[in-house]
Amino acid sequence: MKKTIILIVIAMLISLASPRLMAEEAIKTINIKSAKFENNKIEIEIDTNEAYQNLELDYKIDNHKWLSEDFDNLITLEYKEKTRKYVHSFKEEIKFSKSLEIRIRPIINAKKGDFSNVIIFKYILNAKNYDSWAADFIHKADTLGLVTESMREDMMASATRLEFIESLIKALEYKKTIKDFEKEEVNDTKSIAVKKAYKLNLLTYNKDKTFGPDRKITREEVAVILDKLSSIIKAEDKFENKLKYDDASKWALSAIDSVIKKGMLLGDTKERFNPKKNMTRQEVLVTVLRLIEI
Repeated sequence: MKKTIILIVIAMLISLASPRLMAEEAIKTINIKSAKFENNKIEIEIDTNEAYQNLELDYKIDNHKWLSEDFDNLITLEYKEKTRKYVHSFKEEIKFSKSLEIRIRPIINAKKGDFSNVIIFKYILNAKNYDSWAADFIHKADTLGLVTESMREDMMASATRLEFIESLIKALEYKKTIKDFEKEEVNDTKSIAVKKAYKLNLLTYNKDKTFGPDRKITREEVAVILDKLSSIIKAEDKFENKLKYDDASKWALSAIDSVIKKGMLLGDTKERFNPKKNMTRQEVLVTVLRLIEI
């Protein structure tokens, strides 16, 4: 009889202790052992061999807030038994110019644990030979998809006409897609961006219907294209024109004056416009980024 009573008491104590132990387990911190972010997919390995049915992912982009600061329920990670890793594929593309930070927390019996250690994925600039002042602009342009592959090898090199037009059209289509360009005919390039530029009348056909994609583009040529664009995007005058450009071609004079007043192109520290100078690739990216802000 005494033995039966003792067993009943022990069983009662275990039943009372179990919820408490489970609660303690729930608030146990789990740390991230390793993590990979690639092709918009996150893959996480934790520091324990125990498999958790509910692990939530929290993240923040650049200097913005953590997801958990706005939402109580976060992203539930999927456990892959074969690799013993937790994964999640984002439906919308995750874009960041500086960093992507992640952390996780377990949920056991509806109780949320503490957040883990933080893993930071830093943005690595995929470009070579650029000025320090241009780094942030190249970062931003790349996250927006404005950097063409040919630009990456040397950002200080002179941009070609094709590189400028492709970056320009990408910037314009950041807000609105350009349609009905298929009938445009260009004999020396298959670039869709060039066809779209002709469709918008940013470029003028010559008798041979050639574009000259590999020719370096000058600042006065860019000014003429941007002047035509200004009427489409309804850019307004904002500044007084104090720049010098006595060596500019006559056909570019009015366009240069127009884009300077609208802030679409700037001069150097000595207030010179330098119309005959080739525009570098990094300068092209700075220029097209301004268009998104207009």
